[in-house]
Amino acid sequence: NEEAKRQLADGLYARGMYELAAAEYAGLLEQHPESSQVDVCTFRMGECFRILGKSTDAERAYRVVFTKFPKSEFRFKAGFQRANIFLSAGREKNAVDLFQAVLDTKPPSDLAAASLYFKGEALLTLERESDARVEFETIVDNHPETDYYAYALLKLSALLGAGSQNADPVKAIQLLELAKKSASTDRVRAEVLYQLAERHFELEDYEKSAPLYQDLMQTYPDDERTIQARLRAAWASHNA
Repeated sequence: NEEAKRQLADGLYARGMYELAAAEYAGLLEQHPESSQVDVCTFRMGECFRILGKSTDAERAYRVVFTKFPKSEFRFKAGFQRANIFLSAGREKNAVDLFQAVLDTKPPSDLAAASLYFKGEALLTLERESDARVEFETIVDNHPETDYYAYALLKLSALLGAGSQNADPVKAIQLLELAKKSASTDRVRAEVLYQLAERHFELEDYEKSAPLYQDLMQTYPDDERTIQARLRAAWASHNA
């Protein structure tokens, strides 16, 4: 019956047997198109396809959930994953529109921040820097409790770094200090330390940049930025 089939599909999904799970969900949806669980099954089928690298099939499933089930708890995630598929495929213009469609549905704060962030990334690829900045600033203003707060601050500081059209290393440092307080992972903390050291180096404030490079290398010896920082760190210590 329907319940037994759904439990089988869910069990396969939970065990990571995505190809078999997708087939079970597809059969379930074909046999019970009026089920109250259509949105759940369609979303999980989309997840299976996404993990299996079948982007076209995944996008189709996500589109069904997002457009046909406005009250589904999976609608926001479906819209977000659908937009990400277009972003990953290099279709940034479509991705911008789809992330905005998610934002228009007023999703929870974490998904709103994620949509704003990746919409900003897409806009940067399209060389729409001022529009991208608005997205990152919206995260900073409206979603400081999310992990994307620190990411947005990093992006905004990068847009003010040396070589950028609106270079302002002092402002960039202020943003990075905020990011330093909110960074929640070692990767982000290491990136913030590296960027802070770089900005102080650009200002020729070697007495501040040298200990920041040292902190980076001692605290996060395996991070990708540690290798990149070694020569600069040596010059910062020498000049200090």
